[in-house]
Amino acid sequence: YQYKIIPKSATKKWSKDLNIFYKKYYKNNYSTVFENTTLIGICLNDKKIIGAIRVISDLKRFALLVDLRVDAKYQNQGIATTLMRDMLKKLVSMEINHINLVVVQNSKWLNKFYKKLGFLNVTDSTLLQYKGNN
Repeated sequence: YQYKIIPKSATKKWSKDLNIFYKKYYKNNYSTVFENTTLIGICLNDKKIIGAIRVISDLKRFALLVDLRVDAKYQNQGIATTLMRDMLKKLVSMEINHINLVVVQNSKWLNKFYKKLGFLNVTDSTLLQYKGNN
């Protein structure tokens, strides 16, 4: 497999392929999402995207890892782990101090996966989500 990290400046080139890949998971057209994503890590098999992860960041202090996905046919082959490790290595090399992600609480295998990569539960913080004005 071939792994690449795509900067924001090159996402337009990959937009069509990324839309095809993410369409399996999300209903909406993601073109503008990719254009507004800081970094995208992809895994290719014969020029076809089979795994991806996106990063939203200010490129100084904070990075949020989102949308880690691997095609079902290619799962359990270490692709997600490699995507994560490559992206973490890139973010650390950029001296970004706060690298975060959100995991569904009742997903024990995901929590275990991310802990293996060095993520810790943050006990002194609470995730808040805006639901609009009531």
